[in-house]
Amino acid sequence: MHNISCDPIVVGNLVDEEKFTLGDLSMNHQYPFHILTIAYLAEFKDMRTFFLSLKELVNRDMSDFHATVIGGKLWGNLPVGAYEELAADMGVEKHCTFVGFVERDEIVRYFHQADVFISTSISETFGVAVAEAMASGTPVITTDSGGGRETVNPETGIMVNIRDYRAVADAITDIWKKRWIFSPGMIRKSVLRKSESQIRNAVQSDASVLALPVRV
Repeated sequence: MHNISCDPIVVGNLVDEEKFTLGDLSMNHQYPFHILTIAYLAEFKDMRTFFLSLKELVNRDMSDFHATVIGGKLWGNLPVGAYEELAADMGVEKHCTFVGFVERDEIVRYFHQADVFISTSISETFGVAVAEAMASGTPVITTDSGGGRETVNPETGIMVNIRDYRAVADAITDIWKKRWIFSPGMIRKSVLRKSESQIRNAVQSDASVLALPVRV
């Protein structure tokens, strides 16, 4: 850290727990199994791995699924339409719906309609979308890209190696076939507890250095 001696503390991005809440468990899903991902147009999001995992499902005769892909040209180095082209190259475009930019107030509705949220990024800092999915009670599948290490555990989801599309497909299959069963309430409780713990520890540490009382 630029030759500065310190002990950094990881403090996760704040998730609006009043906005990202548990959905109605009796909600009728439009599809037998619904996959959701959120990724703006950038190469490090590694959407190739995402679409390869969908192709792997089709090759395993597990084609009764649908994937919603949210992502607009907010920033990033890929052209508009890049993800649609990738899906077509993999032969899975008919299984996908592509949604552009979605307001944050609307995103929670997509989490509630999904059976699983997937992130295949090569590198992440915290992974806001992953945390928001978990706060909404949705199980996650994420690559070991850095961001999810603090929050993804057997209570909240499944972590796989980066670029391992077969492992992503395996994880989807395990959740789809209920080999892994997650409790929406436990998912939410786990991620919020972790976030609160990180913030509390960071604030208390700073206060002790300054010899100030702290209330959290």
